[in-house]
Amino acid sequence: MVERILEYLQKKGYPARSISVEHLKELQKEIEKLNEAKYLDAGIYKLLNDFHNYNIPASANPVKSIFIVASPSPIVKINFNYNGIRFPALIPPTYTEYYKKPEEIKQHLNKMWKAAGIMP
Repeated sequence: MVERILEYLQKKGYPARSISVEHLKELQKEIEKLNEAKYLDAGIYKLLNDFHNYNIPASANPVKSIFIVASPSPIVKINFNYNGIRFPALIPPTYTEYYKKPEEIKQHLNKMWKAAGIMP
């Protein structure tokens, strides 16, 4: 089932991997180290913490694996014209697809889980 989900996501343009849920705490520690060393600016640090939940929920069926899914998003280039002068600006993907991409991925995963009878 995991391989089918990973294959499906790949076909939809989302590279993904399945890893042990134990790696969540490692990821959290690495992000904290980067932040403490001042390698992350406050906005990126907030973004990482807003989007990631590092707590493993208690469940009758313990969670053993998680999916890590990448969402390639291009930088958007726009131009402003002021008094006949063109000013180009680059907008990072985190601003243009902040909510859209994670929601698309969630919909794809839900579709696969429903097809497998995992979700009602």
